[in-house]
Amino acid sequence: MTDLRVADEIVELDKYGEARQITAYERGQIALQILTSDLRTPAARSAHVLRCRWCIENTFKYLEEHHGLHWLGDYHMDIAPDTALVRNPERSKARALLKSHEATVAELERKIGEHATTTPTDPQADQTLSELRDSLNTARENVQGARAALKSIRAKLL
Repeated sequence: MTDLRVADEIVELDKYGEARQITAYERGQIALQILTSDLRTPAARSAHVLRCRWCIENTFKYLEEHHGLHWLGDYHMDIAPDTALVRNPERSKARALLKSHEATVAELERKIGEHATTTPTDPQADQTLSELRDSLNTARENVQGARAALKSIRAKLL
């Protein structure tokens, strides 16, 4: 990048008032002139920023002319059907049923554990334990059935 020299002066414009004219010189010749209402930013900074901006603008102009940049994106909108997938309500019900069966299994296992660790004061302790184990086996079968049913249900629908 070459060095730029800048000249800065305040000019009076008809029907506008005071404005700032910045002239940038490159190799002793006028490279660009800027007319701005910004009276506070240093002239060198304004010239540098606008020169960079013009480089970007020229790049877009070149891309438009030679590579058809406007074909990549525009403000037109095409209406298309909504193809987003949504959660399947049947699967949600099946998952809730599976969780319920799993909670039942956990509760029965807890009861069997409590029953096995306490000293039996109930004369029918063996029968109670047997009933709990039968209920646990049934509950585990229910869990397996719910898992199998869940596998056959799609997770998402159109």
